[in-house]
Order: sequence, then structure tokens, then C-alpha cells
Amino acid sequence: ISSVAYMRRMTNLAMDYGKRRFAFGTNVIKKPLHVLMLSKMELDTRGNLLFVLEISRLLGLVDVGKATEQDTAVLRVSSSLLKLFTAKEGVRLTSEGVECFGGVGVMENSHIPVLLRDSQVLPIWEGTTNILSLDLLRACHREPKAIECLENYLNENAKGASDSVTKTIENIFGFLKESRSFSPQLLEFNARKLSFNMSRLIITTLAHRVYSDSQSDGISQYESMDKALLDHWTKRMEMEFEPLDLQISTDEINKQFLELFSDDIGEDVDSRGEMRSRL
Repeated sequence: ISSVAYMRRMTNLAMDYGKRRFAFGTNVIKKPLHVLMLSKMELDTRGNLLFVLEISRLLGLVDVGKATEQDTAVLRVSSSLLKLFTAKEGVRLTSEGVECFGGVGVMENSHIPVLLRDSQVLPIWEGTTNILSLDLLRACHREPKAIECLENYLNENAKGASDSVTKTIENIFGFLKESRSFSPQLLEFNARKLSFNMSRLIITTLAHRVYSDSQSDGISQYESMDKALLDHWTKRMEMEFEPLDLQISTDEINKQFLELFSDDIGEDVDSRGEMRSRL
């Protein structure tokens, strides 16, 4: 909730400032490039809010004893994703928002830098991205039934969605179903990719469900915004999807690391003949 609150506050402040800032002969809110930037911030905020509200709904059902087995399973797997994704999105969006203010955005008396600094705490306070990604892997390993429930849940939300959504579901859950045969090192190597891919997928399917509901309910005043939200997150899911590397070996992972940091890390053999690394 705090992450989305930072996004909403920064987006609203940026929109308000755009109406007051005068440049290139007009208010910047009338410049197409600035409008595009603000619209992306708005749609990012709404998508993350949708994620928060959905997981809150599931938590409420669990608390009052009305949750189904699927609700409980989706809540267990998605909680870590919600924490890590909204926290990272909060940092990214507040940083983008600072830029909307120009020099004012870095002046302490504007209080804008405080939003950016405070948002930086979220990926740590909520659990670091790596730790939460590993928690996702632990849930997948200990509760394979939960993964099946999450897949069913996403397929229900994605009924009638584009081919890219269904293909992404197949890609991710195909990996998870085969994960028991993978080495722990290979799973950890892909953990962050998996977490971010799944988070964007969940938001995209939720946006599709909202758009489908607005169409069936005949609420025309919301339909265009719901469609914009769906298009935005579908594009993000497609463009930002990180392919999962199933071929790389543990030796290759170590080799990549050593090649990248060969100038900073040396290797010694200790008195027992074992390899050790030194900074």
C-alpha cells in the first residue's frame, strides 16, 4: 500500500505541476511528450493498485474464513510477488516523477526529494528483491498444488485475452512444472526473472478481467480507460519479458561471474588445497 501511495502522490503532483509549468510557449501539460510520460505514470500506478487490491481481497476472504483452496494458494504465492514488484515500481516511478519537476525536483524545500528517498526504503523494508524471489521458489517447491491453483486462476482471468497472454502463462508455468528436475543453482539464477515476469503477467490478467467486466456491465464511461490499462500492461508484459535460461550450467554461471569481476576478485588456494575468493 505504501508503494502505491508513493506512486499516486508523485503522479498527482507531477500532473498538477504540469498545469503550472510554462515552457515552449505553453503549459507543459499541453505538450504531447509530457502527456505521454504522465499517462504512463498513471497507468503504471493503476496497474500496481489493481494488484494490491486483488491480493487484499484474497487476504480478506482468508481472514473471514470464506476463501477457497485456490484463493488461499494464490495469496500464498502472490504475496511475495506483490511486495517485491510494487516496491521496485515505486522506486522507478518516483525517480521518473522527480524528472517532471526539473530543477525544482531536487530542491529540498520542494519536499519532492523526500518521496524518492523514502521510496528507496521499500525494496529493503518489505524484504529485498532477492529474498522475496527465493521465497517464491520455496513456495513453488513446498506447495506444488499452489502453482497449479495460480495457473488456473490466471487462465480464468485471461479468458478471451490476446495470444501473448496465454503464451506467457504457458511459458512461465511450463518452467515451474519442470523446475523440480532443475538444479537449485539454475532455479536461483532465474528467480528474479521469474518474479518480475509473473508479476507483470498477474497485473495484465487482472486488467483483462476488469476490461471484460466493464464491457459486460455496459459501463461505457470506464471502458476506454480500462482498455488503455489493458493495452499498456499487455505491452509491458511483452516488451519486458525476460526469457528464462534453462541451458546454463552452474559452471557457466560461475565463469560469467569470474569474467565480469576478474579485475576485482582473485583466487587463492588455502592451506587445505581449497579454492577461496578474496576481494
